[in-house]
Amino acid sequence: MSEKESRRTFFKTTTGGAAIIAVGMSGNCSSAGQSDRRELDQGPSRIVDQESVESEIKKRADFYLSQRYLVVDYYRIRRKLAYPLPVKDLSLPEVEVPSITGYPWATWMTWELEERINSLGWAAEWFGDKKAQEAASADLEALASWPAYRQYDSPDLSSGHAGRILWTAFAKWTWLDQSLRKKLIAGCRRHCTEVFPGSNSAYGQLTSTADIMALERPYRKLHNIALIGTIAAALTGSCAEQPEVAALNRWIQTVFGANLDFRKDGFTEGVGYDGYVLDFIADWLSILPEEQRLPLLGHESLPRFLEESYMLSAPGAAERVAEIGDVEPKEMPFHISAQAKLYAFRPDPICAWHLRRWNQAWVRSAGLGALHSIVEEFEGGRAPADGVSNAHYSVVLRNGWGRDGLAAVVSCCSSPMGHLQYDNGTLVVGKAGQWLITDPGYQQYMRDQEREFTLGPSAHNYPVINGQKQNRKSPQLKTLKSISKNLHKATVDLTACYPEKVQAKAILRTIWISGADLVVVADQVDVPVIESLQYHWHGHADASWASQAGWVLIHTDEADLWLTSPQFTLSGANIVRLPASRGQLTVSVESKSPEKVVWWLFVLGENPVPFQLSGDGQSLELEGQTFKI
Repeated sequence: MSEKESRRTFFKTTTGGAAIIAVGMSGNCSSAGQSDRRELDQGPSRIVDQESVESEIKKRADFYLSQRYLVVDYYRIRRKLAYPLPVKDLSLPEVEVPSITGYPWATWMTWELEERINSLGWAAEWFGDKKAQEAASADLEALASWPAYRQYDSPDLSSGHAGRILWTAFAKWTWLDQSLRKKLIAGCRRHCTEVFPGSNSAYGQLTSTADIMALERPYRKLHNIALIGTIAAALTGSCAEQPEVAALNRWIQTVFGANLDFRKDGFTEGVGYDGYVLDFIADWLSILPEEQRLPLLGHESLPRFLEESYMLSAPGAAERVAEIGDVEPKEMPFHISAQAKLYAFRPDPICAWHLRRWNQAWVRSAGLGALHSIVEEFEGGRAPADGVSNAHYSVVLRNGWGRDGLAAVVSCCSSPMGHLQYDNGTLVVGKAGQWLITDPGYQQYMRDQEREFTLGPSAHNYPVINGQKQNRKSPQLKTLKSISKNLHKATVDLTACYPEKVQAKAILRTIWISGADLVVVADQVDVPVIESLQYHWHGHADASWASQAGWVLIHTDEADLWLTSPQFTLSGANIVRLPASRGQLTVSVESKSPEKVVWWLFVLGENPVPFQLSGDGQSLELEGQTFKI
């Protein structure tokens, strides 16, 4: 019997098998509770202020007060489960997940439990809401008595969230009575004691960043899961004044310090998971003495987290970050909570501007709790310049931050971490608070058609050559510049990203954006033999589609995008829904005898525009402009 199976048996024994009340299929891509709330506001983001933060917390608290069960949407595997309230243990449901054993049920359950308790707890703190106080007290008392806090033997995400709930209540809320505070201290003590051996196993041999650098595969020590679990143990240990805290803090400083150091060489897990780590780090910084906190706050790589967050935002919708890699903007908005928490230690005018632009309905309740005390300080916020920017695993070309602006984001990533896929050169195009040319934005772990949709040859929009998708992260950024105020250019060399069997001499993608209505792409493909060249351009999941005279239209209520290529004659037959797509339709084309340069045009507006390709295929003219490779 495996260790995970043994642990599953243990949980069934200690919980009486009462983990699951209901099972259903769900097409939602939001966590329970959040899905209903978040769909209410799809319009322009409201400027965040204290009133809007309080209103959002009140709405959430009322929602959770109406619940009899904690409803958890396991959106990635299309299951919805219900846990009786208050949740008394870390139950593991006996629900089949095809091709996956030991599914991390407790991660999503504790995500949602944290959201529930924070909503109720802040409502009790700010408004003196007695019903919210009673419900949160019942939840906290139950959590403080859980027989175990980990699903796995190592520090994991369930222990991370469970521990942080205990710490937040004890450290931040004044309404708790002494009886509950004593129970929380006891729960914190057990949590820290339970998690510490796993943290010691993961990090105990590390005495400095140099120890990590010396490892054959140092990046494995920087993965988010064990670090998040360890941070939570430090938080709970600080509440219970545990002696283990000193060692936990030392390991976290070492690992996160290496995380920051490695960013200079391209290390990242993408804005979703980078933000996840930083959200816990921001809480942990609050328990450190200032002399230990300052070196991390002053590290030259720390601003990269903020840069990923704001640079990748859609025009007019800060919360809708570009879905390059495994990102999930709705489901994983931890990066904005992290920035709200960090602001208290490290005020920044761009951060203030960015935080106020967020749709508060997309911010987790912990982030709203942090925003409440600082949002009135944001009057000095200022927007950064647009033009070109390097978001560290993507590059961005942008004309304007508002809904009338235009942005193009291009994957350019060398990070070895799995949440960032083999997708270099992939392009997403944003306008009017949305991404009209997009990417799946996640990866399905079940081995089925949906996994193929998110990771297979048709998952991204770089050229698929002779049926070969990319299998290496070795791009070279050749050009990133502003040619004029409203004309910007990037060139990414993709040659080394393809398998050796392609025998590529040169594969380059060049992207221009002009004004607020034009994106041009030129792909140079120089290989000995091209038997097949395929493209797959995914559109907005809720868009309507049409074709006209060789162009394809992607239509939403807010914007129209036309796309075409001189090398392909597009029609409705090229508009397909790939197997297991969650909504995106795709322009799918293939050529058996492609030219050396393939051009793609993306025009924003009511109608397509005429263009002229040069005889040698090296340049293209439209709207009085010439684009040349």
